[in-house]
Amino acid sequence: MLEDSPVDAEIIQRFLKSEKLDCEFCLSSNKTAFLEALDQFKPDLILADNALPQFNGSEALRIVRETASDLPFILVTGSMTDEFAAHIIKSGADDYILKDRLTRLPGAIKAALDKRKSEKEKLEAVRKLVHSEEKYRNLMESAPDAMVTVNRSGFIQLINAQTEKMFGYAGQEIIGRNVGILLPERYKNAYDMTRYERADVMQLGDGYELFGKRKDGQEFPVELRLSRLETGDGPVVTAAIRDITERRAAEKALKEMEEKILNQKIQEQKKITRAIIKAQE
Repeated sequence: MLEDSPVDAEIIQRFLKSEKLDCEFCLSSNKTAFLEALDQFKPDLILADNALPQFNGSEALRIVRETASDLPFILVTGSMTDEFAAHIIKSGADDYILKDRLTRLPGAIKAALDKRKSEKEKLEAVRKLVHSEEKYRNLMESAPDAMVTVNRSGFIQLINAQTEKMFGYAGQEIIGRNVGILLPERYKNAYDMTRYERADVMQLGDGYELFGKRKDGQEFPVELRLSRLETGDGPVVTAAIRDITERRAAEKALKEMEEKILNQKIQEQKKITRAIIKAQE
């Protein structure tokens, strides 16, 4: 409490205790004591009178906002103009209470504390989300495949370095663009990564072979795997994209070899058959 009147301070304290507020008070009557209380007492909330002999509520509020921006601050004063009330709220005070209307004070205290608690919970949630997203980004960057994350509208939100290397784009060229930029036109409707609820399109986790399209328009075979992630902005779909050009080439060479071997066996079998027929004749 920043208050230079011991009588007023006693009245306010007695009233709050009568309202069953479980709290401990530290009374300051000047700037020096106020600064010491901020440092040593470490209050959860400040009740400040506006007019003190060499100090005032506005200066106290400024100090609080500069040193502890999230500390609840309520002005409790004898009188106040509408203009000053608007100014003090704009400057960062949580509320103002006239001393002849203390019945509002418990509710104002509870509202201010609840507001700070809610803000801290939101900040913690944001911190966890940021930490989670950082881990997610690190995982994407460490992945051997190209990784592309799109939202439900089909717009690219995140890529890794492998994606830039594979498709020939710089990150800023495709972030925010529709994922169709990475696919040939013929796949636009058949492979819509945002329609993951539909049973007649790709199932999450399954591998699909199709073609990707590089920045220069060149098409190349890829294997695509999808996974879904819940974020603070809603669900997103991440596609792991692997260039299978070498695999396709190896499969083609193997098939040609198998066909060659099979053809050789057929020719040999024909020779044997002709020999048998000749022997029989």
